[in-house]
Order: sequence, then C-alpha cells, then structure tokens
Amino acid sequence: MADEKPLVLPDRVLIGGKSRYDFLGWMADLAIQPEWKQKNIWLRYGDKNAVTPDGEERQVSSYRMLPGMTALVPPEGVVPRAAAMKPGTQLVIFEEFPFGKDSTRKQWKKLSPTHAVRVVLVDMPIRSGSTDLDANKVENDAQSQCERYRKEGMDAVCIQPPEKGGAVSAAAVLGGSDSFRLQWKRKFKDKLEWVSLQPDIMKGDWNFPLDDSAMTKEVLSFEAFQRSGQMSFWRAYALQTEKLLFQNESDFLSKAKGYYERFELNTILKPSVWDEERDWEALKKKLLEAYRNVMANPKRETEILRKLTEAEYRNRSADTMGAFRGTLDDYVGKIVPERIQEYAKARCEQIKGAMKDERNF
Repeated sequence: MADEKPLVLPDRVLIGGKSRYDFLGWMADLAIQPEWKQKNIWLRYGDKNAVTPDGEERQVSSYRMLPGMTALVPPEGVVPRAAAMKPGTQLVIFEEFPFGKDSTRKQWKKLSPTHAVRVVLVDMPIRSGSTDLDANKVENDAQSQCERYRKEGMDAVCIQPPEKGGAVSAAAVLGGSDSFRLQWKRKFKDKLEWVSLQPDIMKGDWNFPLDDSAMTKEVLSFEAFQRSGQMSFWRAYALQTEKLLFQNESDFLSKAKGYYERFELNTILKPSVWDEERDWEALKKKLLEAYRNVMANPKRETEILRKLTEAEYRNRSADTMGAFRGTLDDYVGKIVPERIQEYAKARCEQIKGAMKDERNF
C-alpha cells in the first residue's frame, strides 16, 4: 500500500481572475501551460525557479517566494473548503481589467467573515487601438479602484507587471495578513452573526434546577415566612427568593454568568476597553429588574390580618405557594436566558456603534 501524502494546508490561496497565473509566471519565470489551470499548483520558496509534476498537481519553487510560506493556486472556479485551510490562511483575490467587478465584492463578502482576504488588482498594459477609451483614465483606473476598495473596508493592493529583467514583489501580494483593524472587524462580524443565532441554539442549553431543599428551608417553610416579617405570602416568598438567587456567589448567579460568558464577547475587546466586572454587574442588575417585574403581582399580595399558627399557614398558603413556584419556574427557565441573550445582543450593538465610521460593518 502506497504511503499517503501528508496533508498540506496553505498559508495563502490565490483565487479570482486569470491574472493570478500571470503572477505565478512572474514569480517563477514560467510560461503557464493551459492544462495546469485544471490542477492544484503549489508555490514555495526554492534556491532556483523550477516546476515539478506531482501526480495531478504541480509543485513550483521560486527564489522570489517568501521563505516558509506555502501558496496554493487551485483550479479555475475552485475555492478550497475551510476544512482544507488554516484559521490564519489568507485568500488573495486577483482582479484584472475591467476593475470593480461584482464577483470580486461577492467573494470578499462571502469569505471575509472567516478568513483574511486581500484583493490584488493587476494593472496590465491596455492597448486602446481604435477604441475611444481615454488613455489617462485607463492608466489610473486600477489605482482608483484600489482606493475605492480600501474605502469600503477591503484590504487591497495594486501591482503592475515587472519590467523586463525586473521582479514582482511577493511581499506586496502575499506578505502580511490584513491589518489589526480588519482582523478585529472580521472577528466582530463573525461574533455578531454567531450571537444573533443563539436564541434558537442556546435556549435549550440553559438549565437551572432550583434546589427544592433550599427553597423549602429558606423560602416556603413556616419558619422562613416568620423570618421574612411580611404579612403577605407572595411578598414573603418573592423577597426570600430574591435573597437566595441574588446573594453574592450564589449558584444561580454563577450559572447565569457562565451562560453569558459562552457568548465570548470579552474576546472581542481588550481588557483596557472592556471592563468584564462592570459588564457583569450591569447584567446582574438587568436580571434583578426582570425578577422584580415578574414578581410584582398585586392580586397575589393580599395581606393576612393576623399571625398564623403553623397549621393555619400550611392550609392557607398552599394556593399561593403553587402559583409562586409556577412564576418562579417561568422566570428561571425562560426569562433569564432570554434576558441574557438580549443583553449580549445589545452589547454587540454598542460595540458596533463604536465603529460607526465603518460602512458594511
């Protein structure tokens, strides 16, 4: 049995227009054969320029290539699956005249949420001949479009064919990933999209079973009712449960905080501009407000006119106790995850507002 080839994941993937083959030819002083365009072509650094058949693929070495980097030129119309790329793989979209193609923007929009993407405009000489093209406009069109792409938030560069005996800059096309700003922007867009899907995905993941023994002892028992100092069953239960749920480091708060942290909003911004503790305190306040709102039930807050014996308490509190448990279960099981999800979305929108100078963000 023949040894399987080791899986190679590229650092750069060159897609888009046919000018990517021109770039490959300039890098290795090659005349690209038509049949190569139906194969994977791998580009790496080498002491000399060479091309080597490798089964159905081609291995190209170039002394102009950036050492340690592997670039893949897939067949025309093929974009490797995310599973066949590294998280840090950068996709390079080549575009030649006419510039500003819809297909380039569509590829950028599709790929940029998950990977760094650079657009390379190849400014090839155009013979105007008998056409009525303005020569000066043609000369500057690639650079002008490059600037427009940048204003749209895209990482774009403009190159020209090397002069005779010269060389194209590999660093200009392949060097460095997109800027920190664009990385942040892509990460945020991806996170925002992820958060927007969570109401349906994460709701089933929230589960906080109330501790029956703690509820009985601290809230529903005759002794707990007496300790509350209230003359209303409902108000006593609501106040005692509030203490149970919202005391520092309670199981409920620990569970709610862990659930919120699964949104990983703290990974978008650095600690210097994201106060996690202050953010958590704000969310706790929201959860407490929601609790008090749902427990505000004047119809249930009827006061008893005298102190009760334990037997009287058990007989008269049963109905209120059942209704309270139902309301509490609704709050813990439904309202809490909804409020946390709403808060996470609102925080995303606040971060989005901080980037209001950016379009398409």
